[in-house]
Amino acid sequence: MSEPLIRYAWVNAIQTTELLHYEEPWSDVVAQLGSFEQTTEEGRRSLPLFIGWEFVQENPELSRGTGFYSRCHNNCLNATMLTLDVDNFDEKHPRPIYTFEQALHDFDGLECLIYTSFNHLNTAKHGGIDKFRIVLPLARPVPFGSWQARLTLMQQLFPFSARESFTPSQPFWPALETPARSHLSRSVHLRGEWLDLISQPPLTPPRAQAPPPPPSKVAPSSTTFPKVATTYIKSVHHGEDTVENWYLRTAHGYEHRVPCFSCTRVERNATAFFFVDGDYLIHKDMGGDKKYTRFRCAGELSPNELAKKLAAQRLNIRKKKNAAAHS
Repeated sequence: MSEPLIRYAWVNAIQTTELLHYEEPWSDVVAQLGSFEQTTEEGRRSLPLFIGWEFVQENPELSRGTGFYSRCHNNCLNATMLTLDVDNFDEKHPRPIYTFEQALHDFDGLECLIYTSFNHLNTAKHGGIDKFRIVLPLARPVPFGSWQARLTLMQQLFPFSARESFTPSQPFWPALETPARSHLSRSVHLRGEWLDLISQPPLTPPRAQAPPPPPSKVAPSSTTFPKVATTYIKSVHHGEDTVENWYLRTAHGYEHRVPCFSCTRVERNATAFFFVDGDYLIHKDMGGDKKYTRFRCAGELSPNELAKKLAAQRLNIRKKKNAAAHS
């Protein structure tokens, strides 16, 4: 029986999007991805990266006459490999620590390649923790739509993986190492059944909720909270303004979405992050202390009423502009 062929792609460097298409036996893919090449932190940025996807390569319009094809979502056809990037460090989306040895145990019986990444056990990167990748060939190609429908499923199956692992067209470096840490590098080819994502039914993602503040960080703890209309926040570029007005500006255009707003839409050097908790407005200081403050809306305007006030303000501005244009 002939060995299944894997259709996948390479990009020439981290900052390029032009694709080179390949169709190779899985054993050749393992040899290419799992054989370590020595480089430096700066040098690896000019080295090629692989993508476990089959892309469009017949449509001249999509290549814009260059013969190359972008790795944008419009060009994604089928996922042929699932690459799990285990970085063990993400401040925005904390994940459980997962070690190389755990992976060898958990993935025993599944066909896959497990290799350490460039900063594996690098004490200068997050204290020297395990960093590696798990590349699983897929028993059947997964079309783009089916892949997107299974994002929640994959995140639940592999909670230790970086979120980029499930992004279509995400490129990854093969096995790279620095001479100083080459003795820590490992590459293991486990043999077994091929992962069949198509046989796994998609899951309905839970409805997004605003993150609650850690109880120990919410201040003050008494029942008396500052008022949104009379408390001021100082901004790097916009001076001082009330919490209410900050909230209105950051919620601008997002009144019907999850009530969680960042002031990065108002200024680049963000100092505020807001979310709603019942009748209270929570402000997270994005400066050095990262503290939370609960502002009282009950008795004046609730967060939802603030959003309605914003919508009314926008409507009045639009009416005045239309009236001026026709006068």
